[in-house]
Amino acid sequence: MILMMEGVYDGGIMMIDRIIKEKLNERNVFKENPILFEAYLKLDDITSFINVPLKYRKQLAITIAQEKGCPDCLSYHICLGKMAGLSKEEIVMNIKGVSLDSKTAVRLKLVQELVRKKGALSEQIIKEFKLAGDHDNEDIMKTILFVVLNVLYMDNLCQSFCRTKSNDRAVV
Repeated sequence: MILMMEGVYDGGIMMIDRIIKEKLNERNVFKENPILFEAYLKLDDITSFINVPLKYRKQLAITIAQEKGCPDCLSYHICLGKMAGLSKEEIVMNIKGVSLDSKTAVRLKLVQELVRKKGALSEQIIKEFKLAGDHDNEDIMKTILFVVLNVLYMDNLCQSFCRTKSNDRAVV
């Protein structure tokens, strides 16, 4: 199932603001400690240290958001992807886990397998990854790190654990 709906792509900053303010803050998740909220939002910055261009990181993040089934994450990364220079066509392809660029396509395939199989990789995908060119063990580890940072299910935890009303009790 593809989560992207008509109009999500064109939301820009307004969409990002809506997601951050309405979805996270409405659950009172970070209201009492804005430093934690800021830290959560800066997780994406950590990936800048793995020396991968922003446009490419957004392609991976779009595929990951689709695979983990989070429409808010998908909308957020689509908006940032657009700002990073991704075309609508590229975004739609990345949602499906594909790309016209063969090197990107194999990374997206690897990302899909990592998410679907909860970190397990087949020998076949590792072989495809290395055969795609310019990919070695370090590239695989960088991609895995990127997936780890993007598969923190804070969005799901907020929905199931945190409540908006003070009289609601979280069920553990």
